[in-house]
Amino acid sequence: MTTRPRKKIPATLRSAIYARDGRACVYCTRAASKKVKLTLDHVVPHSFNGSDTATNLVTCCADCNVRRATFPVDLFAELLRREGVDGAAIRVLKAISTPIH
Repeated sequence: MTTRPRKKIPATLRSAIYARDGRACVYCTRAASKKVKLTLDHVVPHSFNGSDTATNLVTCCADCNVRRATFPVDLFAELLRREGVDGAAIRVLKAISTPIH
């Protein structure tokens, strides 16, 4: 694990990722609301040299972002599946493979 300075993700990229992902968490599918705050999540964590690019960023609710931490996506998706939320890994793969405009 490395520590490196974080750069702010540009607002245009952030907005494009939210739009690409339907303004909902790719893990649990909850949409933005007064109770659900959306953030961006690095598929390959920043601490493991994950990039700040559209192919490594997905829309994520704050709850899922905290819960996932640096767990691999497949393990977190399995945890969610056991809790009744299916398809998280597929949604992540679909998101990172969809070009943004």
